Amino acid sequence: MKKIYKFIFVLNIVLILSADIGGQQFCSVSSSGVDLSYFDLSEQGNQPDYRLKLYFNIVRHDNGEGGYDPIRIPILRSIIDDAFNPYGIYFNYVCENNFVDSDERILNGTSETGMCDWGQYLHDDGIDVFIITGFNVNDGDGGISNNIPGRFIVLRGPAGSVDKNTYVENTTIVHELGHIFGLLHMFHGCNQNPLIWGEGDCTDNPDSLACGDSLLCPWSSQPYYSCENMVYELDSNECAEYYIDEYDNNGATAGDYIPDTPPSHYLIERHRPNPDCTYDNNKDVYNSPDQKPTDSLIVDPKGNNYNPDYNNYMSYNPYKECRDHFTPNQVTVMKNYLADDPTLQQFETSETEVCDCTYDGVINIEGTKYLSDIVSEYNLDQNVTLFRQVIINGSLIVDMNYTFSGNIINMLFNSSMKIEQGNTLNLDNVHIFGCGKFWDRIYIESGATINISGNSLIEDGRTAIFAQRGANVNIDYTVFNNNDTGVRFDGTGVGQRTNISISNTTFKSDESYTLITEGSTFSRPYCGINVRGQNRVYLRTDASNKNYFQRLQNGIVASHSSIRVAYSEFSDIHKDSDIESPYLLSRYGYAVKILSGNSISSVNYNTITDSDYGIGANSGGYLIAFANTISVDRIGVLGEQLDKIRVKANTISAAEKGVFVVESENMHVYFSQIFDNYVTMTSNDEAAKAVDIQSTNNMDIFNNTIEILNNEAGIMLNIANN
Repeated sequence: MKKIYKFIFVLNIVLILSADIGGQQFCSVSSSGVDLSYFDLSEQGNQPDYRLKLYFNIVRHDNGEGGYDPIRIPILRSIIDDAFNPYGIYFNYVCENNFVDSDERILNGTSETGMCDWGQYLHDDGIDVFIITGFNVNDGDGGISNNIPGRFIVLRGPAGSVDKNTYVENTTIVHELGHIFGLLHMFHGCNQNPLIWGEGDCTDNPDSLACGDSLLCPWSSQPYYSCENMVYELDSNECAEYYIDEYDNNGATAGDYIPDTPPSHYLIERHRPNPDCTYDNNKDVYNSPDQKPTDSLIVDPKGNNYNPDYNNYMSYNPYKECRDHFTPNQVTVMKNYLADDPTLQQFETSETEVCDCTYDGVINIEGTKYLSDIVSEYNLDQNVTLFRQVIINGSLIVDMNYTFSGNIINMLFNSSMKIEQGNTLNLDNVHIFGCGKFWDRIYIESGATINISGNSLIEDGRTAIFAQRGANVNIDYTVFNNNDTGVRFDGTGVGQRTNISISNTTFKSDESYTLITEGSTFSRPYCGINVRGQNRVYLRTDASNKNYFQRLQNGIVASHSSIRVAYSEFSDIHKDSDIESPYLLSRYGYAVKILSGNSISSVNYNTITDSDYGIGANSGGYLIAFANTISVDRIGVLGEQLDKIRVKANTISAAEKGVFVVESENMHVYFSQIFDNYVTMTSNDEAAKAVDIQSTNNMDIFNNTIEILNNEAGIMLNIANN
């Protein structure tokens, strides 16, 4: 392949020369050439997490008036975190008001030459985001990144003051940060396609393109503006991407150089999406801004219809709220740049999130305070607080019905909230986190209610949610990250039972998690959900609203309780270290662990993968495990000293034991049923057994399908009565 030339400029900008930009959001980027070594996908899935420092800079008039409302910066933070955190890219936001009071920047800050003049405002240790909005400058609205990869972006809202804030509060900031981390537009090179141009529009190119094309069409998809030379410079190596066959494309050497983003064209991305996030992939799109049918129909270089990834963050979808993901290849490329690009390496930080923010409008809560008093002190709305940052250094007592929406809530060491009986706290799209040390809990009294939703992120709590018996807990579309226990349902309090609804929620940790207690260090949280002293606790949803448990010591732990668990997915469940205990269940980590169970517990329709142990219960009670898919390193289903156990219609893959039923001298298993299961043994160890029953009482074992390698036992029975 022909070498990709790498232009080195102080600052560059590229303007997409598309005439349909006027009056709509645009994205401009710059590039100093593409170094394809950053597009190596060999480390995909094995890359570490990254944390970068980021500054927000609000541009105002010379006299300090106008501009974006700094109180709303938490909205932008939430948009960034929602987009990047799931992929292991995190940010430390410098919590200070940075203002650029310059009419000149308002007028010229996003022009070709004006983008070259931001240098005096840049920070050496972090990415800069400049926000220009609400001024009488009709320069369109959208975003610009200074380079690919780069060091700063500019967000521009529309002329005038109407909606000056909301116009920049969308996924444009994510799109531009994607450029900063090395991503090109998915339609990169799309104009190098003679099929979409008229006769004679494309000319012979004496230097064939990198992908082998010999024709050069009217202009590149991205002509680069050099701040050093003050001219546009074409990337002569751009090539249009297309499918070679049904499954493969030339994406490694053409387009955006990322194979798992389909071939695309920017006019297709702009004109086929619908407001409801669907798209009409059969709609004819023509190669002109005003879509004249007399112009060429847009097809790929092989004459095929484009079917791009419309809802990718790097698309030109005009409905910004529809953009919601990066592809695995895109994440790999971004992390390659974060690992090795010298500029981006300057922005990486090992510091924890900053809590002592000085943004305008921060609500500071010191000591023990009642929410009603805080509402009065800060003159807040009586029902809801939007987007304000809250810092709690003590305890906030919720003594009224209230909603926090879009807020960042910093919980300092050992801080807490308590919802008093009869009151409801709604948390919508909030981010709650500690600062280097664990905060305590959100305590819900009997008769109190908590509702958490809207892609909320809750981090760093010892027990993030602690609900008494008789409380009401409703959680939907929420991520619990790096909490030692995500949610605990406790048997203290009054009332018959806790009312629980948990759906579309993830309990997880990342590699930054560390807990040091009583001389021991733990690198994984204890569990996602903990149930103590309660019966008939329903932790089940349906197949379209699953919950997820990832990178924990245990998924769900119940003690002296009966639970119902259904339609959850568990992965990477491993205990930090085995502990000394006479009970097998207590020594190890499990996806679902039931200790000293009461009555009937059922675990149905769950998926357990990449874990040590699957489902386990001990010391009384009745365990039902039905229709689960289990793939573990050790034991699939364990029944230890139970009254009854029923294991039916599960698919189990295990190395040591598929199903293990065991009793002690003083506690017998009275009845076992093992049937209709499909058990596969994955080791060649003579000690491995697909079904191992060590019991003295009645059992039924029938209609199981068992696959073993060489030396394992299919069914091992050690019984006195049957």
